[in-house]
Amino acid sequence: MKAETKYFIEELERRQHLEELYNQTYIEFDTYFKYSGKEEIRVRTYKYEDKNYSKIVKAPEEYVEPPTFLTIQEENDMTKYKLKKDRVVW
Repeated sequence: MKAETKYFIEELERRQHLEELYNQTYIEFDTYFKYSGKEEIRVRTYKYEDKNYSKIVKAPEEYVEPPTFLTIQEENDMTKYKLKKDRVVW
């Protein structure tokens, strides 16, 4: 056999050995848990010591577009509130 062929075979054996070691020591979490049909979302309203919490909700069946600045602004219309003319500013 040529030296290149021997080197190639040794390299393949090393790769197989390393792959076996990897499979023995590491757990692939892509298929580890059973699919529950739920997804994790971030909840920013609940904070404790500057830590955000997350909660698990059912996965939506259809794509829901995240709210934009304009849609939030329309929902939070503040034009109905008026300032008093005789208010005291300190």
